[in-house]
Amino acid sequence: IFDFNFPKSTLKEFQVTNKYIKAKNPYYKSVYSGDELFSNAMYDEAKHQYLICKEFPEYETYKQSVDRKIEAIDSILRWRDLAEELFASSKYLDAYKYYNGVLKMNPDDLNVQGKLQDCVTRYQNDCQINFSMAEDLYYNKERKKALEYYNKVIEMDCQQASAANEKVILIKNELSALSNHDRFLVYE
Repeated sequence: IFDFNFPKSTLKEFQVTNKYIKAKNPYYKSVYSGDELFSNAMYDEAKHQYLICKEFPEYETYKQSVDRKIEAIDSILRWRDLAEELFASSKYLDAYKYYNGVLKMNPDDLNVQGKLQDCVTRYQNDCQINFSMAEDLYYNKERKKALEYYNKVIEMDCQQASAANEKVILIKNELSALSNHDRFLVYE
């Protein structure tokens, strides 16, 4: 339909859609393989492919690019390990930050996407449990124990933190009033 009259040499350049697959060069095959493995969150295998790239003369030309990819993988592995440790110790908000860092570097990492959602769910559950426990203790007149749980809600920076803060002030005022209340005996 359209005849642009491109010279054949130009057409060949445009017909190569993926230079890594089309090329017979093992350097480009390793780069392509590393990129595919990285996008599938197979970081150790991707790093291995990028390290293979260092064995070829083309590495000197593209050294900075390959080295950045290796550094990114090292960061991802470190952050993911830290996030796992924090998650295991129920520090979900901190784990969330590291998982989020991994996702910024590889948004296709489905495993980390799931872990990120788990962090949110567990954090919200912990907040709700602590706040409910504090409320139950408060209404059962166990003010000092309730105070502990309200403080946890505040420390965790939960959605209920402002309500917890109001209760903390109320409890402290009640406890202060009780301790300042003069005691006296009435004899008849």
